[in-house]
Amino acid sequence: MSEKVYVLGHKNPDTDSFCAAVSYARLKNRLGDEKVVAGRLGDASAETSWVFDYWKQELPEFVADVKLRAKDIMNKEMLVVAKRDSLKSVGEKIHNTESNHAFVCCTEGKAQGIVTLGDLGAFCLEKVTKSQAGEDVNANEILEQPVSDLMSTQMVAIDAEAEMDKIKSVVLNNRFRSFPVVNKDNQLIGSISRQEVITAKPKQVILVDHNEKSQAVSGIDEADVIEVVDHHRIGDVQTMGPIFFLVEPVGCSCTVVAKLYKMNGLEPEPEQAGLMLSAIISDTVLFRSPTCTDEDVKVAEELAAICGVDLQAYGMELLGSSSPLTSNTATEVLNTDLKEFSLGGKSLMIGQVMMTDNQKFRERKQELLEEMQKTLNNNELDFVGLMCTNILEEATYFLALGDTEIAEKAFGKPVQDDEVHLPGVLSRKKQIVPPITKALT
Repeated sequence: MSEKVYVLGHKNPDTDSFCAAVSYARLKNRLGDEKVVAGRLGDASAETSWVFDYWKQELPEFVADVKLRAKDIMNKEMLVVAKRDSLKSVGEKIHNTESNHAFVCCTEGKAQGIVTLGDLGAFCLEKVTKSQAGEDVNANEILEQPVSDLMSTQMVAIDAEAEMDKIKSVVLNNRFRSFPVVNKDNQLIGSISRQEVITAKPKQVILVDHNEKSQAVSGIDEADVIEVVDHHRIGDVQTMGPIFFLVEPVGCSCTVVAKLYKMNGLEPEPEQAGLMLSAIISDTVLFRSPTCTDEDVKVAEELAAICGVDLQAYGMELLGSSSPLTSNTATEVLNTDLKEFSLGGKSLMIGQVMMTDNQKFRERKQELLEEMQKTLNNNELDFVGLMCTNILEEATYFLALGDTEIAEKAFGKPVQDDEVHLPGVLSRKKQIVPPITKALT
């Protein structure tokens, strides 16, 4: 059974999702929970990569989904014997383990048969019966026969990547007690019995920087969400029981994580402080965003002192590190921080990209619109928006495709050339989603 508990941010992760996952996992480790590890649901943006390089930290492992698979529940301690092994030696091995069977494999590790304690007993009983009937039976010769003479080749293998529905179907529709689990090369790597299926427990996950299913890892409905640490509105993630659920009205999830270090009497290591500081700077646009609170500023100052950087100087260096518009493809730019919403019966996706000047935006506007049109069509959406936010100008050039009346009603301005200029708008959470929500209700 997989023991890992993943801390996961949202799809199309931004710097806060990466840093909150890593820093919260580290806090859990320091509190004694070593099985907690950070994960990510997508690639790092140029900004996030810069941050992790600066603080010499490795990016968390990629997690495609949290669905339970055969490799997660299989028993790895199965008994394996060779075809040439004698019945006597195989019987002794089975007797000396808790197993009642052994898999017979070739030299390449591929399962070719199975022999059970019952098979051995029945075989020996048959020979004893024949001996009593007067037949000449040599016990030593019988016991030295290769197990390949007795093994059953009737097996149903389960692929290591098989999901629970498939596993249950195989187990319920076949009379075997144990099923070999094989990898992509058809090599035996474990076994599954009815007991493993009955006692299988879902994967446990901790969510940071989100609590909506549309933004969560694939398979979230099958997982056991045991904690949520966030700074967004309350979403629709379901849990299996009461959990630790902490959402604060601040500008960044890492502000909440940093406070949890303090609540537990721990000071983050300089590297973790650097990651959390970076996330706060990114999410609040160096305290320019309306989502920024006094709490964000206070925590950022404390973290800057711990990691030993000048807050303003480091902040400007981070924000100017690399805009996706400079070097990324249009697909990468759109998906850098793209979130899905279901509002007023409409399906929407709204992304955001930061920039320090408008030149690249103007040069690549048509390219971005073409990519947005693909996203609109491929996902059967009602609306796609992209916030192209100039940090220094403190304004957003909002690209809109699909039902553009949504944007016009929300912002009280016409959409001209697929664009709306929004001075003073820096935050999707506070300045884009709320007016759109209001427009659709």
